[in-house]
Amino acid sequence: MHGQDPHHPTRISAVIPTYNRQDLVVRAVHNVLGQRRPPDEVIVVDDGSTDDTVARLEALALPGVHVVRQANAGAGAARNRGVVEASGEWVAFLDSDDLWLPQHLERMEAAIVATGGRAPVYFADTSFAGADGTSTSFWREGGFTVAPPHRLIDDATPWALLPLQPMMLQAAVVSRPAFLALGGFWAALPRRQDTHFFLRMCVGRPACAVAGAGTEMTDDALAGRLTQVHTPEMESFWRYTILLYADVLGRTPDLAPTARDVLRGRLSVAHWRMSRLLLAQGRRRESARALGRALSASPWEVPRHLLRQ
Repeated sequence: MHGQDPHHPTRISAVIPTYNRQDLVVRAVHNVLGQRRPPDEVIVVDDGSTDDTVARLEALALPGVHVVRQANAGAGAARNRGVVEASGEWVAFLDSDDLWLPQHLERMEAAIVATGGRAPVYFADTSFAGADGTSTSFWREGGFTVAPPHRLIDDATPWALLPLQPMMLQAAVVSRPAFLALGGFWAALPRRQDTHFFLRMCVGRPACAVAGAGTEMTDDALAGRLTQVHTPEMESFWRYTILLYADVLGRTPDLAPTARDVLRGRLSVAHWRMSRLLLAQGRRRESARALGRALSASPWEVPRHLLRQ
């Protein structure tokens, strides 16, 4: 682990939340320690695992690796706990089933130093296997790109409002003071916490995109991912989406009119999709109420959405 190394002017803490992934989390710890620029400390937050996760981690007995235990409270609460326990001025997140590429923290630190740490969020691309098995990435899928080595913008609202946000937690390094001032992740959202977080962290604030992939998302715990538990075909997905946009709109009254219109439009579509699901279930009265909320949020968005489709 690093102390005040003059070659590493920033202090970075790695935070890994985990739940019942005794093998994968050990792999994640070794992956983090294998960085060309290792983190200054590793905080693993065990979110109430019932397997041998804690015993496996404690058996590692690695310096600078701290294991924190808590009752099961969800990934957002586990990440929040990790940031509270961290001592670095910057926090890098990794899910226990994903992997950082060897140069990830080295490249992120270089961007932080080059820009004077002006942004509260620095993020790289995340690669994953597409439906056909070939490698792709979130930036590629969303049509997002920056010229190497990085790009800093003073107002990251356009990035945060893209249909597919280019920021992913697994490839992000966040200012710890800014994170704590924001209140961290909204634990009430078991799904789409990252979208909610980056909207609040990036709208109206600087952000820096670091060219190239920093993280590889694996399929090694696919069945347990929330993206598999809550899909757009499920009522819960739209319930959480409604909470997400309603909360961001409520917490940021000084939003620019264009950004507010975009978020109100997305809130309207979420209510409308909820209305369709409820109608398909024969819950006509609830469906009508959801449609009314959709029209109240943005009277013209549902017709525009239907025309786009």
